[in-house]
Amino acid sequence: FDEIVSTMQKIIKPTSIQHITEETAKTRGYISTGIYVLNGAFCGDIYGGIANNRISVLGGPSGVGKSFLCYNICREAQAAGYCVIYVDTEFSIELDQLPGYGIDVSPNRFMLLSNNVIEDLKISMTQLLDKIKEEKNSGKQIPKMLFVLDSVGQLGSRKEVEDALSGKEKADFTKAKALGSFFRIINADLGYLNI
Repeated sequence: FDEIVSTMQKIIKPTSIQHITEETAKTRGYISTGIYVLNGAFCGDIYGGIANNRISVLGGPSGVGKSFLCYNICREAQAAGYCVIYVDTEFSIELDQLPGYGIDVSPNRFMLLSNNVIEDLKISMTQLLDKIKEEKNSGKQIPKMLFVLDSVGQLGSRKEVEDALSGKEKADFTKAKALGSFFRIINADLGYLNI
């Protein structure tokens, strides 16, 4: 079996496949939500929060405070040494309002992006994650990062835009396919990069 392990390590070296050993296993950490009861709801520990190496989803009706919770998580993540990339799909966030929530908007700590086309987001995020993987594979230490997508519900597809421009009112199922593709592509990379 030692020979098989050695061969497999050579095969997977240029890929994003990870060989998990006791030495490489990551201990899951948490990013606080800033609200003890909510931390407990997420992980069973009032001093915990959202997992720092998993995708977490906050869902609820409009106006219940999902963005506010995201701001809290960003603040707490920055306090723990994370850099934040925040994607605003509603074009509703102003950079100058975020310091009021305790978020450091310095360019080396925070980036605010606005986009509402799922295909554009998929391409840009895939390219960014591929570049970060290259850096990691070359031995560079990558910063601790948090990506926030606020909100998935406001993302549209290119076909929706094309149909609206041409006056068509058809049901569009390309958004669901594009969202599925987006998360399938980035999920493994986020895990590999511990983001």
